[in-house]
Amino acid sequence: PPTLPPTTSAHKESLWATPRQGRGEHENPTLTVMRSTEYLMGRFTGSDANRLKVNLKRIGTGQIRLYVFAKLLQKFAIYLSAAAAVIIINRIRGVEWNYADRLALGIIVTLVLTSAAVVLWPIRMSKTIRNYRQLIESFVQADWPRVIQLADQLAGSPISASELAFRKATALAALGCLDEALRLIHPWVSGEIIAPDCPTWAAIGRSAEVYAHGGQPDKAFAAIEEAARRAPGSAEMQLALASARILQGDVAAATLAMNEVEKLPLKPELSPSQDFLKACLCNEQGDSHAALELLHAAREKVLESLPAVPILAMHLTSIDYEIATAYALAGDVSQAATHYHNSAPRLRAHGSLAWIARGERLTRRADFRFEEQ
Repeated sequence: PPTLPPTTSAHKESLWATPRQGRGEHENPTLTVMRSTEYLMGRFTGSDANRLKVNLKRIGTGQIRLYVFAKLLQKFAIYLSAAAAVIIINRIRGVEWNYADRLALGIIVTLVLTSAAVVLWPIRMSKTIRNYRQLIESFVQADWPRVIQLADQLAGSPISASELAFRKATALAALGCLDEALRLIHPWVSGEIIAPDCPTWAAIGRSAEVYAHGGQPDKAFAAIEEAARRAPGSAEMQLALASARILQGDVAAATLAMNEVEKLPLKPELSPSQDFLKACLCNEQGDSHAALELLHAAREKVLESLPAVPILAMHLTSIDYEIATAYALAGDVSQAATHYHNSAPRLRAHGSLAWIARGERLTRRADFRFEEQ
């Protein structure tokens, strides 16, 4: 289901295949390109990164390219001037081309090409990031053929192979090709490939999304349980386990999993998932007002992070559906219908029929029928 934390927080950490220098962490590719660009600008032009304000949207413009290229040549001005002076003086003196001329010309060509490479490298990387963002947007919109196309185009790029494989596999499963999807992710799920950005337990957890989109919720639940067993100290997997237990109707087990989360260090990006699942438990217990408070808080947190992590739009969809459920339980028919129609179609497109069935089950307590609205 799209509410599982592996589709949000783990995704954020497993996109980029190369760890940051001196740290064993993996970061969002947009941030990587920004930091790389800022580093290059600061290293070779002496410009302050915050003042220069180079970003993905502007780096592709001719003005920025010319500006950076000119600044780089300015940085190398003393070397370029000295090399050019050698060539000019020898020509004035009528000296034939010699070793000094060739060396001076080599210095000029090297510095110019280096400047061009420094300018063009971030532009090339920004194209990769734009393609990846398109892939995520297509994934959120359930445009599965487009997801597959973009995943194939990005093969061999700095986007990690596991991230592309799981996105493509989910799209294949949604299109009815579950066997092919499982073959694609098998190297990571089986442990044949153990990547720093995708340990085996995380791969097993992400396979739940593939099973869910392939119409096999029982296997999705089993995958989550196995991943949580292998990573008992992972707040992320405890949240996923709580999500699965809620869908299975086992509120007591979901509460136990949420209690375990309280004992574990929680990354900031998991906070919306925690609020969301607490709200789900409130709805299960009939406390729709507490649920709405938690859901609106979760929604605000997601909206703040959405520009940098577009995959969170899926989490937003799940939150909106749960808000519809809470409003229905509170007796606010208009708000319930609005949020339902804004979220249910996308949930269905992502194979989240179990969440829809749960919402319908809960709202029947208030004699409310989503399908009648």
